[in-house]
Amino acid sequence: MKYLLKSLESKTVITEADSCEGAIELLSHQNFDLILLDLNLPGKKHMAALAAVKNLRSDIPIVVFSGEDSPSLIRLAIDSGAMGFIPKSSSHEILILAMRLVLAGGVYLPSIAMQSGRNAQVERHLDESGYSDGFRKLEGILSDRQL
Repeated sequence: MKYLLKSLESKTVITEADSCEGAIELLSHQNFDLILLDLNLPGKKHMAALAAVKNLRSDIPIVVFSGEDSPSLIRLAIDSGAMGFIPKSSSHEILILAMRLVLAGGVYLPSIAMQSGRNAQVERHLDESGYSDGFRKLEGILSDRQL
């Protein structure tokens, strides 16, 4: 992973922590451009780790890097303040592109985040706004990406 991250930029400095407490200690004394957070670090787990890091350093974008990739977990991480979610199964190219997007101020979501519940959420919103008939017509002619 270190060698892959170096391809972001040749001057990239990587600092590691082996626990959530170690990460919090580092964040208390150093400045970073990006936090790549594994939700299964020893100490705090899942959203508790993300909340602890976000509460301490809300000024630094956080990208969750996880072996778990359920759409509900991805949405929860983003709703909890992460600027991206990269499944560990992602290709090296996707990993680098996602981090570059976040560093540029964007938000990265893997395609799996949109697979579960998307249509129901979009339709509910459109029903409330009165555009559901138009959506149903478009649904047959637009690709998933366009929707």
